[in-house]
Amino acid sequence: MMKHREISSEIEKIAKRNVSNKTFFEIKEYLDYNELGIAFEILCEEIREFRIQVSDSDYKKIEEIGGYMGELISPTWKKL
Repeated sequence: MMKHREISSEIEKIAKRNVSNKTFFEIKEYLDYNELGIAFEILCEEIREFRIQVSDSDYKKIEEIGGYMGELISPTWKKL
C-alpha cells in the first residue's frame, strides 16, 4: 500500500518528466498543500488532453496511484 508521501513524490516525478513547466509548478503547488487528488487529476488531464506519450513505467505508476486513490477521485487515469 502506498503512503501519502510516496504518492506525492511519484506524482511529482511523473509530472516533472511529462508535462510543461507551468503545469508542473501548478501540480507541485497542489502537492505542497496535500491536495493529491487535484494534482493527480491535473496530471492525468494534461497527459490525455495533449496526448503525451508516457513511458510504460510511468503509466504503470499512474495506474497504481489511480487504483490506490480509488473512490477519492474520478477515474481520470483510466482515460489515458
